[in-house]
Amino acid sequence: MGLFRCRFEAAAPKIHAILSTGSQVVVCSSLATPLVIRQAFDAGALAYIPKTAGAEVLTTAVLAAARGEKFVLPELAGVFEVPGPRIRLTPREHEAVTLYLGGSGGTMADVGASLGISADGVKKLLVSVRRKAHNGLEPLSRPALRELLIADGWLLPDR
Repeated sequence: MGLFRCRFEAAAPKIHAILSTGSQVVVCSSLATPLVIRQAFDAGALAYIPKTAGAEVLTTAVLAAARGEKFVLPELAGVFEVPGPRIRLTPREHEAVTLYLGGSGGTMADVGASLGISADGVKKLLVSVRRKAHNGLEPLSRPALRELLIADGWLLPDR
């Protein structure tokens, strides 16, 4: 079984490297978005578990992978039905919007601390995302941007 920690854009090569040894891969990540989950499975992972999942879910996923079976939480199974993204975000922009708009959300200072950048750096990333996602005359509010990114597969809706 392979276990590693990395930024997600570097995960696929590591998943491939682990698979080449004959091991199976279970991904456990704080980025639980349709795009990231699909990328993990496309790279060959047999399970994708959000870091918020409990120990029994992780155990179930690891045991399924050890048997060579895929494991997907029922609440994440719908990610395979979401079309590919229209909006093109960089991995860093994706991380920022996931932390800023996903789940409980966070302040720009919180997101900056998580990413190791300033709140101003976070603001610049979010301005770039808003520019890429903007399709009208009115500026995008935080809820409107979140809804657009959910519809595009970058974020999961609230459960």
